[in-house]
Amino acid sequence: TLPGDITPLPAARQLLMGETLALVEGGAYLLALLFLLAFLLVWPLIWIIRIIRGRRNSVPFVAHLAPWLAAFNALLLTGFIAGLIIGLVQLAQNNDMMLFYGLPAEWRPLFILPILVLFVTAGMLALSVQSWAKRWWSIWERIYYSLTTASALFCLLILILWKTWAVWLG
Repeated sequence: TLPGDITPLPAARQLLMGETLALVEGGAYLLALLFLLAFLLVWPLIWIIRIIRGRRNSVPFVAHLAPWLAAFNALLLTGFIAGLIIGLVQLAQNNDMMLFYGLPAEWRPLFILPILVLFVTAGMLALSVQSWAKRWWSIWERIYYSLTTASALFCLLILILWKTWAVWLG
């Protein structure tokens, strides 16, 4: 296999070798992702409770985008880690030593997801700040959305530590 045929992923080797820091990072990523995925259940419940209580939120259109950004980010982060796991498992099943260096080049499009996560997380952060500045929701909703944004930022930090951008930056 030629070097251009490999999508580099230094964290893969560290994870597979059972290095403590890599395992902690992987576990932390999964915990933050679970918190972000819980948003898909909690926010609709908040919306239903608001309707039952007869409390309609008159917020600007952009405030209605905030939950959709969080949901989209959860799907992007889940898709990336699922694709990564699938790729690594396929290499392991084929007993391919490339496993310790990265993924085959045909998996390179998977690494577009972390770039999308960067932009969506920036949008979440901006909307979280706006929700506090303009008091779009109740205090508890703002706290919950801010924690959800923090979990997305944490996942993004792990993706940066794993050098997922190395695929595109060289």
